[in-house]
Amino acid sequence: MPVKVKPCPCGCGQIIPHEIGIVSHHKSTKKGKWCSYCWTFKSKDDFAKSKYTKDGRQYGCKQCRSLLTCDWQKENPDKVNEKNRVWYHTDGNGVRAQKQKIANNPELYRMIGRKRSQTRRARMRNAFVEYVDPQIVFERDEAICQLCLEPIEPGEKWELDHIVPLSKGGSHTEANTQIAHLECNRVKGKDTLDVLVMGVPRS
Repeated sequence: MPVKVKPCPCGCGQIIPHEIGIVSHHKSTKKGKWCSYCWTFKSKDDFAKSKYTKDGRQYGCKQCRSLLTCDWQKENPDKVNEKNRVWYHTDGNGVRAQKQKIANNPELYRMIGRKRSQTRRARMRNAFVEYVDPQIVFERDEAICQLCLEPIEPGEKWELDHIVPLSKGGSHTEANTQIAHLECNRVKGKDTLDVLVMGVPRS
């Protein structure tokens, strides 16, 4: 029976046999590579990075390796539990140390979390984003809430407020941010400064 042939899907122009065992006449090209498990030609982005291979990618695609990992974990629950116990007594110490560090500096990490959240929301809305240091804005505004115009006392909760809200097309820039009491910013919500929400006119 004659062997079926077809053009190589990687675009090299070669005609290769259709049998799965021979289909890997070259496993990797600039356009992609063959998965050693499903024998499908895929983009290199579908393969995880590896420092042990010549092309810097693993032999199996991410999808196949994920399925194999799940099957192995179901078949070897004892080994999985043992691996987790070893991690808890080694790498787990680093995680516990980080949690303790956060517990000792709650205000600092709360500020870091708010900064990340604001940047993420701005990117989701395709707004212009630049690095904004809350402490620099705090010093620029001289520790005065820009909504109620009252000073922010030491230990009092405050956060960055977008003058033009992100929901209304504002950007995440230093020029479009100001400091505000946590309660004042909650009252302002998604309104602009043109809307009188604080009961105190802005100067």
